[in-house]
Amino acid sequence: MSNSRVSFGSSDFSCGLTLFSTSLPSPPLSPLRQLETFLGNQAESSVWNYCLGIQDLANAPALIDDTIVVAYDTEMWTGDSSRMLEIGLSTFSIRDMRSLINRGVYGKELMKVFRVGFFGHALQNDLRNLRDTLGFDVYGLGTVVKTVDTQHLARDYGVWPQYNNNSIGHERLVGMVGFAYRDAHTACNDIGMSINAGILMALRKPEDDGDVNSSATVQEVIDDVEKESQKYSHSHHGVEAFCLRCGQPGHFREDCNPRKVKVRCAHCVEAGRDRASYSHVSEFCISHAVQQSKERQQQARADKMEDWDSMY
Repeated sequence: MSNSRVSFGSSDFSCGLTLFSTSLPSPPLSPLRQLETFLGNQAESSVWNYCLGIQDLANAPALIDDTIVVAYDTEMWTGDSSRMLEIGLSTFSIRDMRSLINRGVYGKELMKVFRVGFFGHALQNDLRNLRDTLGFDVYGLGTVVKTVDTQHLARDYGVWPQYNNNSIGHERLVGMVGFAYRDAHTACNDIGMSINAGILMALRKPEDDGDVNSSATVQEVIDDVEKESQKYSHSHHGVEAFCLRCGQPGHFREDCNPRKVKVRCAHCVEAGRDRASYSHVSEFCISHAVQQSKERQQQARADKMEDWDSMY
């Protein structure tokens, strides 16, 4: 079965009154392209509502229920935005989500489906990060049929005014739908907050979608979902402790004994930072990385000016 993803002429001449077409009939679209065309004509909020089972889309191609929603976020190093630190991913099947009978108070059962087209917040930034750092173009897969961005949803649902030219920030969006913006700028936490915000925006009267007698607040529901998700979030990669001084796993920098483990940074030695050179190995030299970032930015500005000059 083929899966798609959410990220969510003719030339005529005339002679008298007779028209002759020189073009051949266009070949029929594949089922995937038919779905892409259909979703391209739908508002992001309508597609998101369909994904959650809140509304139907008339005349939707059958392939839509075999679609997988991929929600993701990227985190770049603030000292050098060309270096990616984290990628957070969460996925669900539209068929599984729409099969839920009880959405739960404030959409709690919907939130549980996520185990933390394409879905995200300020999605174009993350698409660019994936392309520029990993050389991965999601559109190059040929299976992306729709992208859904919470910044656009905020306008569609009336959370953020249409007349405001600035897009809503992540922290403000989370606060406006009623839960705390915490432990931010780790990729999986951020995408989890985006998903929960998207669900809360979609449920216009969330208290009617679960136990009407429940006294739970939005924050209490989020806290419960967070605890539940930790049962399924066991990583099979990486290490729990890593030392940025000696570059070895099993401990942190503050536990690294300088008398037992000698280190020297060649970058700091070359730059005349002799004292600092004994505090880390070359691979983890922050000063060198920041300097490289500045040089790349300067070169990028110079290249841009050169391109500008060549135009005139």
